[in-house]
Amino acid sequence: MIGFCVWLVLVLGAYAYVALAERSDVGGGFVARELCSCVHVAGRDFAACRADLIALPGLDWLETAPLEDGTGVRSGLPGFRPRIARAKPERGCTLEP
Repeated sequence: MIGFCVWLVLVLGAYAYVALAERSDVGGGFVARELCSCVHVAGRDFAACRADLIALPGLDWLETAPLEDGTGVRSGLPGFRPRIARAKPERGCTLEP
């Protein structure tokens, strides 16, 4: 019985991890691209853009920050792979794979 409980906890934990990773990937990509466009295309301040976007329900849990080189934005759920959007003069902001 204990073996089954351990197995069940591991399976549910793996499922929760995969579900969170998918949400972080999609949500982080959306927020990174929108913030990048707001800052680098529209020319607004990062803090003002972030306040507007994070006010949407469900997006306040994402960590967001401008890239160190000033060419884009990084966003994602803490502990998961962040999504990066970079501003390119010929294309606007695009997500890195």
